Amino acid sequence: MSKNMRVRFSGLIIFLGNILSFLLGFVFAALIARGLTREDMGIWFFLGSLLTYFKIFEKLLPYWSLRDIPRGWNIAKTSILFNLLISIPLMIIFIALSDIFAHFVGTAPLIFIIGSLFIPIYYVSESLVSIIFSKEPHKLGLRNILIDGTKIPLALIMLQYGLLGVLVAVIIANLTFILYGLLVSSGFFERKINLNWVNMRLKHAWLPAHESIIGYLSAATDIFILGILTSPIQISFYGIAMTVAKALKSTADLTSAIYPKLLGAGSIAGKEVKELFRFHYIFSLPMLVGGIILAPNLIAIFGSKYLDGLTILYILMPSVFIGTLSLMIRNIVLGLEKADAKAVVKFSGLVRSKLFLAQAASYIMIAVLILGSIIMIPYLGGVGVALSRLAASITSLAIYLYLARGILGVGSLLSGLFKPLITSILMAAIIYIINPSGTLMTLAIIAFGAAFYFLMLVIIDKHVKALMSAFIKEVVSKLVHYFE
Repeated sequence: MSKNMRVRFSGLIIFLGNILSFLLGFVFAALIARGLTREDMGIWFFLGSLLTYFKIFEKLLPYWSLRDIPRGWNIAKTSILFNLLISIPLMIIFIALSDIFAHFVGTAPLIFIIGSLFIPIYYVSESLVSIIFSKEPHKLGLRNILIDGTKIPLALIMLQYGLLGVLVAVIIANLTFILYGLLVSSGFFERKINLNWVNMRLKHAWLPAHESIIGYLSAATDIFILGILTSPIQISFYGIAMTVAKALKSTADLTSAIYPKLLGAGSIAGKEVKELFRFHYIFSLPMLVGGIILAPNLIAIFGSKYLDGLTILYILMPSVFIGTLSLMIRNIVLGLEKADAKAVVKFSGLVRSKLFLAQAASYIMIAVLILGSIIMIPYLGGVGVALSRLAASITSLAIYLYLARGILGVGSLLSGLFKPLITSILMAAIIYIINPSGTLMTLAIIAFGAAFYFLMLVIIDKHVKALMSAFIKEVVSKLVHYFE
């Protein structure tokens, strides 16, 4: 199945689902940002950063199930069960440290005790995602829609209880996805638990643990250091800016299905590499340019009390854009790596492989982020952290480009860049002239800008016209088949 997987179709389904999710998530974030104090909002972001450090083992088995299921292994139920077991002692440790965590930001330990429930939820969810992504990646498009669509109405009810009420709403929403994930993946469950697979892959658990440490340090270190060195209010400025900038992260899903496809196919043509970049730029460039133009309006949706984070957002937008490019290149490099394809893998073979080199090289990126943040926070606060993250993103891109030498060149990287960029600039010029104000006007101009952009791009780019036509036909055929 992996060899015949439609990368762009699956990518578009996941991307569109994530765009809708982002809009719902935006509504949720704006809802709690307006309903909570800046201090509570900062504590919310700080809790999230702490939980990230306890997620470092969540991929010990899903990392391998994501690689093994496309290759024919039947270990779905095994992955879910043992990942849940791994999470339990971590949740207990988190609860034991709740008093210390609460002291950092001056709040009640109960917030962190309730927050500990996210740990087993995240571990089970990670297993479910790896299973669904390996078999039917387009069905992950509903993941964030289910979560965000559930937590918004719940938050409206629970917001009267402050931050504690928000936590309960989000926990219930994540449990909704777990129920959906179990229903979708149940058809792939094996009859008996595969202990041999667990034993085999836990021997190499250091590899995904190594990857998780790098990834989660990168994701949480900025807010954690900011929280230790400043205050919850400063965290709230940075957190709101990052919430807006993360809209660009959804574009990483556009080409994410290339990973399981390459694992099954084992090769990729130069033409397909260029098409991946062309496809990515069609959606990522207008989001980058439009986001920069509308930055003040987007932050104002959360409340004018967060406008001190505007400069931070201007820096984070290009940082996230560069990060999505790095992730796409990384997926290509690791999808083509065959060092772990055999049932028995030597330690020396993994260490010499790009699976390890890609992770080890990322420590340079983490060092840039941590050292830059520690040095610049005393002088620039959140702006210093944002500059450090931008430098880290550039470092990451350079590393993966080096590892991808021989697979892609400058021509591939720049393929399809020009027309989306020009059209994005035209769209931004119109938005700048209109100069919207207020939440409803901002949302309306976003919809107008997106329509204008795609209309112009379809007119000037025959590849985009063909892509949209093929996608619409594919969706229609799926719907007809579904209702037959």
